[in-house]
Amino acid sequence: MRRLGSFLAGLAALAVAGCGDANEPVPQTPAPTTGEAAVAPQTPPANPAPAAAAVDAAAPRDNPVIEALSLNDWFRAVLVDRASIANPRDLETIARAYCEGLTVCRTAIWFDEAFLPREMPVSAEAVLQQAYAFGRTGTGAENSLWNCDTYPAFEAERACLPRPFR
Repeated sequence: MRRLGSFLAGLAALAVAGCGDANEPVPQTPAPTTGEAAVAPQTPPANPAPAAAAVDAAAPRDNPVIEALSLNDWFRAVLVDRASIANPRDLETIARAYCEGLTVCRTAIWFDEAFLPREMPVSAEAVLQQAYAFGRTGTGAENSLWNCDTYPAFEAERACLPRPFR
């Protein structure tokens, strides 16, 4: 139980570390060019609901993004159609678009709507089901982390999301 508590504390630190430029709006990005993932983040309404604010409008059918939410000024939760992802590195392209123009940002991607968080804090169960995370700190440092249970090839790159001890 002590290891799980330590693991969850580490996840919380990872989710929050360097992610908080509270006054920056969610940027709008231009339509992607051919060959890029079709991602269209949009600015949330001026008075978003207390829970999550929708970040994108209805997605085109060729867009792998099903739903994107702005849980606060720096954290984006994105639901992606797993069947439309041919290469796991495409997740970085999708996530990066939601951080466009933000100094500090974290975009997390899920494949299962049941685990897509709709408010902060993100539950431990949701964190464990997360497929990918992209982050940028105030110093400009960026990181890309994959769920290595889903994508074991990233284990060799030491690019895995934290997971509990086994």
